[in-house]
Amino acid sequence: MRIHALRPGSSLQALSRHATQALFLCASLSPALAGLP
Repeated sequence: MRIHALRPGSSLQALSRHATQALFLCASLSPALAGLP
């Protein structure tokens, strides 16, 4: 997670990319959490 460029466009792309990864992570973890007693 290194940020080399501080341009608004690139940082926005990186932010959306991290948000997408976090969304997929939550989506993959939610069935496991729902399966807990």
